[in-house]
Amino acid sequence: MNTPSHTWITRRFLLYATGNAVNNIGNSMWTIALPLLVYHFTRSSLFMGVTVAIEALSMLLQPLVGTRVDHTSPRRLLVGSLFYQAAVSALVPFLYGVHALTVGVIYAVVFLLGLGMNALQTVQTVLIPLMFRFSCP
Repeated sequence: MNTPSHTWITRRFLLYATGNAVNNIGNSMWTIALPLLVYHFTRSSLFMGVTVAIEALSMLLQPLVGTRVDHTSPRRLLVGSLFYQAAVSALVPFLYGVHALTVGVIYAVVFLLGLGMNALQTVQTVLIPLMFRFSCP
């Protein structure tokens, strides 16, 4: 009996899966925290809902992101989108610390993070089959 190749136990896959899990946890935390921060500033559930809607609006630019993925190195875009998300995320505590965080800035951050999350998902769709060769029985 042949031993099947287990892609999920290779070092490369474990590193990728661990990094992706950490990124997903971070994205989920921002998805919860930023609307709550808007609510903290405004005490308005309407503005909190606008925050969630703005993240969804970032999906309107998804076709442009997909085109960019087709014409650029997916690996570079993967790393670039991760650094992009980290940089945008770092703005929130920095601006809060210098008392420059406003609801408008949070809306901009939510939109930019949404773009980064969408870009990462698009790049992963292209890159995963290239990174891990799956064989069918």
